[in-house]
Amino acid sequence: MGSPEHLVKKFDERGYDVDEWSSRAVYDEWADHYTEDELRHLQALYAAQVVLVDRWLGELLDAMNELELWEDTMVVFTTDHGTFNGDRGRTGKIQTHEHDSLAHIPFIVSHPEYGHGERRDQLVQLVDIYPTVLNAVGRPCPDDRHGVDLEGVLQDPDAMTREWAIAGQFGKSVTITDGDWILHQSPIESNEPLYWYSHRDAMFLQYDLGPFEDGRRPVDCPSWDTETWLSDKRVDPNEYENLPTNVRKSWQKCKPR
Repeated sequence: MGSPEHLVKKFDERGYDVDEWSSRAVYDEWADHYTEDELRHLQALYAAQVVLVDRWLGELLDAMNELELWEDTMVVFTTDHGTFNGDRGRTGKIQTHEHDSLAHIPFIVSHPEYGHGERRDQLVQLVDIYPTVLNAVGRPCPDDRHGVDLEGVLQDPDAMTREWAIAGQFGKSVTITDGDWILHQSPIESNEPLYWYSHRDAMFLQYDLGPFEDGRRPVDCPSWDTETWLSDKRVDPNEYENLPTNVRKSWQKCKPR
């Protein structure tokens, strides 16, 4: 999504008057593609997009006011993922572990009755939207779903959701956090082979899929070239320090399996 030039000029007075500008940053280490000045321009484009989204979200909320929808409408505001914007030496998404730049996303719920103007500290995930919406419209949720109905959290700031949250990408590392600690676990060879549980190819990512047998297909999918990572977010919220191996092993023993 691009932004009008007048918005870009709020953050870079040159606007679009730069060489070879692009509204989409590469998914890679930025120093391999940009100078520091070019990175600052990419960051200006990103900031302008944030302003653009904020502007039109305001239009939506104003329309909610005009149509008097707040008393019988629940609104959930979130996104699918974040992006690196120069942090960790990268731009774009994927590439490495699901650090907060990618995985810690906005999650705002406006409910007609509960939680107005309040914040919550519980761990929630996007899979929680499904049971929460079903409950809001009076429909049952199947028992085998992984999401948590968040109405209880909206009513009670001390209500329990889950002990940990997970993230990751198919064939790459997996992430688990309890809100204080966060572990990014790279795959190990003993877990091979990897299977793709569908007869269909991936829609967005190109995997080398084997023959479809017994409801699955073997996949040749190399992982990130990134070591397993553990951070204590209470003292290192940006996850800059990878704690020693002995600390990781102790932490993994005490976590639920």
